[in-house]
Amino acid sequence: MERHRDQYWAEVEALALEACPPVALFEHGRDWLHVGRELRQAYSRVIRQALDGGELTTNDTSAALSTGFDAARNASEAFLSQWPADKRDDLLIGAAAYLYMLGPQNGEPVRDTLIWQLGRKREKENGREPGIAQMMLEALRQIGLLGKPVWTAAGAVLHYVEKSARSAGVPVRCLLNRK
Repeated sequence: MERHRDQYWAEVEALALEACPPVALFEHGRDWLHVGRELRQAYSRVIRQALDGGELTTNDTSAALSTGFDAARNASEAFLSQWPADKRDDLLIGAAAYLYMLGPQNGEPVRDTLIWQLGRKREKENGREPGIAQMMLEALRQIGLLGKPVWTAAGAVLHYVEKSARSAGVPVRCLLNRK
């Protein structure tokens, strides 16, 4: 079982290094790259502070990780709340384009946790509130890259928007002027 699990994760990591988002993501996100970069900086700053402050190196690693990620989620949500609701989809697509544009670094896959953050844990019931991940899914729907789930007797079926002569995506890496 251990070998099977290790092999599975090795294959997942290898696939993550090769995966490419569709070109449409970059086309829709290019005007918002700079804001997406700012959102990433807000998120990364909190994570870095947690690492540098030793919060993530305590004996209770899972609790420390949870605290660091909760703080990063709060920072991300605060950043997003500064923008009008009708611009947040654009901002998230810009953030995704920025993250995927950076590509894998130091042999690590793209770190896109920022755009797939879950919401706050519900206090009186199980589960979580809708979060940035749900906003990201809606943003992908708005630009036509993802359909809405359809509920059937067998469960949810997710339809991807199909276009004729569609590209599977291309690896893209751009360098921004880092001032």
